[in-house]
Amino acid sequence: MNARFVAALALVAASSAGCSSISDSISSPFESSSASSRSLESKESKFRRDVEDYTATYARSDGDLAAFQQGIAGLAASRGVSNWETDPKTYEAIGRGLRKANASPGKVEAYITNIAGGDTSKANAIREGYGR
Repeated sequence: MNARFVAALALVAASSAGCSSISDSISSPFESSSASSRSLESKESKFRRDVEDYTATYARSDGDLAAFQQGIAGLAASRGVSNWETDPKTYEAIGRGLRKANASPGKVEAYITNIAGGDTSKANAIREGYGR
């Protein structure tokens, strides 16, 4: 099994096991001042940050896009976010994750085709997130 794919699955498992996010689970001596501000962050913001990190990891793994969507749904459930599929900010986070992974234009278009499913607003949100 591809090591990056395993890492992506570990992210989903960690999120559903109660870790608040990948970035929350990585500690640093310089993070103590940001920890209190992070607790004020909304569950939606934390979810979008998780989506960005998850997308970056997953895009590097060349995993199945249907499994990717299931992973996003798992992150949403662990964060208590119910309508992520209709929120353009979710798709922007996917685009930012693709940029973070240095995804090729072809890979970005594959995500847009498969994830946006013909919805131009979702496709545009992914492109906008990727372009930032």
